[in-house]
Amino acid sequence: MAQPDPMLSMLEWLCKQLMEAEITEAIGAKKNERSADRTSYHCGYRVRRLDTRIGTMYLMVPKLRSGGYILFFVTERKRSEAQEFGSGEEAGSKD
Repeated sequence: MAQPDPMLSMLEWLCKQLMEAEITEAIGAKKNERSADRTSYHCGYRVRRLDTRIGTMYLMVPKLRSGGYILFFVTERKRSEAQEFGSGEEAGSKD
């Protein structure tokens, strides 16, 4: 059995922490916390595949009872690095 890639494991952990922090801010309370400022509730997770240069990750993306949550670092199922830096095609076609 192959050992998991440590860089990929760290990236998965970082993505999970960022998603949980973003959800907490969006709904106004931590998971299972009671708050008068709460706007929605956690309603499980869904699996999303994320392809990166260092490998493929399967992320557990939080679901919300009302409203939706889209990963801030993935929008159109493209490599996230390509979205951040833009593609060479877009840069060359400014005529």
